[in-house]
Amino acid sequence: MLHAGLDLSRKRLDVCLLSDHAEVVEEFAAPPDIDGLRGLARRVAAHGVPVRGVIESMTERALCTTPLRSSAGMC
Repeated sequence: MLHAGLDLSRKRLDVCLLSDHAEVVEEFAAPPDIDGLRGLARRVAAHGVPVRGVIESMTERALCTTPLRSSAGMC
């Protein structure tokens, strides 16, 4: 299995693929549009193994409008 970390911004999608042993398999960037996502899917599928991914994305606005209520940083 590969583990994919995806960092999404308005300008690009940065991707880091890790093995089950936390070794970097591949790092690359893709445009954050439909063609870029299709290319990302083809590139990852070429490895021929299942993939588990997480996406990190930030906006310019604050997501929390109330004070933090826990040590875990939840709103």
